[in-house]
Amino acid sequence: ATARAQAVGFAARDLAQAQAQLARARADLQAFRRDRAALNPSASAQLSLELNAALEAEAARLGARIGALAAQLDADAPTLLALRRQHAALRAQITSQTGDALPETDPASAESLARYEALTLAQTFAEAQYSAALSALAQARSEASRQQRYLAVAHRPHLPQAARLPRRAQNIALVVLLSAGLWAVGALLVAAVREHMI
Repeated sequence: ATARAQAVGFAARDLAQAQAQLARARADLQAFRRDRAALNPSASAQLSLELNAALEAEAARLGARIGALAAQLDADAPTLLALRRQHAALRAQITSQTGDALPETDPASAESLARYEALTLAQTFAEAQYSAALSALAQARSEASRQQRYLAVAHRPHLPQAARLPRRAQNIALVVLLSAGLWAVGALLVAAVREHMI
C-alpha cells in the first residue's frame, strides 16, 4: 500500500511542478505581450512584410501608368499630376512602413521576435510536460487501483499455541531405531564373513 501511495504521490508532485512551470511560461508570455503591446510579433512582422510588398506592387503599377501617360499627356496635365502625387504619397508610406517594423532592418524588432519565439517554445514545452505528467498521474492512480483489487486478506494469520513441527521425540526415536537396524545388519554381515573364512 505504501509503494502505491508513493507512486501516486510522486506523480502528483511531478504534475504540480509541471503545472507551476506551465503557469510561469504563460505568465512570461503574457507579460511580454503586455510590454510589447503585440499579441504575436511574428504574425505582425509577416503582416508588415505582406503590406510592404503590396505597397511596392501598387507603387510599381502607378509608376508604369505615369510612364505610359507621360508619353501621351503634357507634364502639367491634371491626371498626370494627381498620379504623381498619389505615387509620392505611396512612396512616403512605403518608407514609413519599412522603417517601422521590418525585423531585418530593426535589431530591437529582431530581438523582440527572437524573445517571443523562445517564450512560445517554452510554453509549448511546458504544455507537453504538463500533459505527460497528467497522463503519468492517471496511470499511477489506475495502477494503484488495479493492484488494490488483488490485495485482499483471505484469512488473518495467528500465532500457534504449540509448535507442531519439528517433532523432536519422534525424530530422535526414528534415528535410534534406524541406527540400531543398521548396526544389526552390519553385525550379521561381519559374522557371516567370519564364518566363511574358517
